Amino acid sequence: MIFDDLFLPVLPQAFSENEILLSDIELGGGVFVGITEYQRVNNSDEIEVYWDGIKVFEYYITIVEGAFPLSLIIKTNVGLGKHELYYTVTDIAKNKQKSQEIVVTVIDGDVDDNYPAPIFTDAVNDIISWSSIKENKGTHLYIAPYKDITLGDIVTIFLTKKGASTYSKYSIVLISDENISAGINYVIDYEFLMSGGDGEILAYYQVQNSKQIYKGHSKNSSAEIKNTNDQELSITVTQGAANTDYAAINLYPFNYGVIRGQAGESVTLAVSEPTLFSPSGLSVINDKLDEEGLLYFKIYSTSQGVSEITAYNNSTKSVSEESVFGPYSKGNGKLKSINYSTLAPDNGVTPCSIYLKTDNDAAITKVRVRLLNGSAVISGYGTSTADILLNPDFSAEIDIVNKVSEIVNIELSLPEASGSITYVSCSFVAY
Repeated sequence: MIFDDLFLPVLPQAFSENEILLSDIELGGGVFVGITEYQRVNNSDEIEVYWDGIKVFEYYITIVEGAFPLSLIIKTNVGLGKHELYYTVTDIAKNKQKSQEIVVTVIDGDVDDNYPAPIFTDAVNDIISWSSIKENKGTHLYIAPYKDITLGDIVTIFLTKKGASTYSKYSIVLISDENISAGINYVIDYEFLMSGGDGEILAYYQVQNSKQIYKGHSKNSSAEIKNTNDQELSITVTQGAANTDYAAINLYPFNYGVIRGQAGESVTLAVSEPTLFSPSGLSVINDKLDEEGLLYFKIYSTSQGVSEITAYNNSTKSVSEESVFGPYSKGNGKLKSINYSTLAPDNGVTPCSIYLKTDNDAAITKVRVRLLNGSAVISGYGTSTADILLNPDFSAEIDIVNKVSEIVNIELSLPEASGSITYVSCSFVAY
């Protein structure tokens, strides 16, 4: 069934109509595809992309805001010739719609005017450290003014991150008066960089004029993202756990964190009130990093909002990080309230946590958790699927841990209440 409000897939590398140069595919490592937000998008929609009849990508919409445009890269069977591309959308009721198909033609040849490669300005000896990424809340990519730069040019930046998995994205910049003299300073966001953990990041850009006529592409640039083991203090803390309101929901939500530094050194941790450390109930604690240079902690708050955590060591060096406490949101069916944390370190210890409450229905006794992708497991079960018994007030806490940096899509359902299915996504990050 064709769904009239599904837009055609976007081909940001297209040379003309749906034609892509093989040289652009080789630079970017594949065919970049974008999916535009459609009219009747809803949380829990499942999007699947097909290339030559084979499913190459799937994505679950957990929060509509900020989800689009979806970006993916197709790496296999992208040689010269014609290829068929379309996508489907399946809603929570399992109604499935299909976009119109487009024929993508990969053509040989190149353009005469290649532009210089972009520059990863935060890289030192071609290495971007995680401490740099955390400090800058991303990393900087610089595109110098190219030889025929013109007001209104359309510059499309293509990024590929190769780690435990391959991720891609593209961004479009319209050349302004400032860009003509100063070039483009672009910040690659932290969440994209953390995908797949340590690994290689590649970038190039393509230029069109204001009439969308292809002018050329740049050379490729790459850098290695990894922990440089400089043993400077660093903090990684999860984000998004709910504030504590035990009278309403009999749960104690936490944001979990870890300090990394020199093994055995003493540190002081301070957090802004009303957030407190557990189990001490204090806003300042003193402790030592273990033999691996790590210290684990957890915090809770009676109010929603942003808290600042600061760590000091003996040499009075300090590092700070913010942690957000958020609200519960409405689930589907009899899944009444759901909250979850994200951005847990990929240490197999620190969890992304899900907190939920169902309707007060005696027929509902459990929630089914299914991890739809990746290497994460449900804490206490060691599996990707589990039935979790509800507390007497029909609430439950689910902890998920991972040793791989990636985004994990999670299905929550009530086997005893049909139609009560909700999807969330949790990110695990290198630290």
